[in-house]
Amino acid sequence: MLVQVATGDGGADMKCRQVSFFLEPDLVPAAVASITDDVLPRFLALAHFRGYVAMQSDDRLRREIVVTSFWDDGLAESEEASLAFVEAVQHAAGTNPARRTFEVLGAVVVDPSSQEPVDLV
Repeated sequence: MLVQVATGDGGADMKCRQVSFFLEPDLVPAAVASITDDVLPRFLALAHFRGYVAMQSDDRLRREIVVTSFWDDGLAESEEASLAFVEAVQHAAGTNPARRTFEVLGAVVVDPSSQEPVDLV
């Protein structure tokens, strides 16, 4: 199955929120667990949530973590859950994450078997 998100002229408004922060490498597993166990269930409960991508830099000394969540508009409704994530990052990493929002111009996701959320890692 090929899922293509068309936005802009004639398409739905899709937004994304990006949160980025730096962590020591030994703290990365706990951060990933927090995203999976705490943040994702909160986002899945919101009607406009469409998915997320979490990435880390290749830097060996200090890892940059970038989490991008995708929304069918509805960013205002996700603000409380997003702020809870930011507070968790502040507590765990001792740093203030950077936050930005974007309008998605297009995205393609390939899932050969179903429309269920797919764990790519």
